[in-house]
Order: sequence, then C-alpha cells, then structure tokens
Amino acid sequence: MAFSDQCISCYWYMGNTGRALVCFAYPKGIPHEIFHGTTDHRTPQRGDHGVQWQENPDYIAILTEVMER
Repeated sequence: MAFSDQCISCYWYMGNTGRALVCFAYPKGIPHEIFHGTTDHRTPQRGDHGVQWQENPDYIAILTEVMER
C-alpha cells in the first residue's frame, strides 16, 4: 500500500471519525485514491464541494521540527 501525506498535510483535513478519514472536502470519507495519493487533490475532483488541497502551515512546522532533531 502506498503512503501519501497529501491529506494529513492539508489545511482542510479533520482526521479519523472512527468510521472514516474525513476533511472539509469529503465530510463522509476521503476517497481511497485521494488519501493514498494516486489522485492529486490540488485540482478539483468529483464530490469535493469546491475544496482542494491547501498546505497546512502547522503540519509543515511540525515536520520541519522533527526533521531537525
């Protein structure tokens, strides 16, 4: 299984509800192809309610801090 940080690095990502991984674009569940990075969500995708990937500065800051250790 491929790993992608596309969703967890996104400003709109909300996390795991216990039933699905969700975000503002996909409040009922992020499609497999987007979560696993086989589809780039920087462009509009069917059902995304007009919300696409946007860099989360908090994620970048945490990642930078961890990488500097």
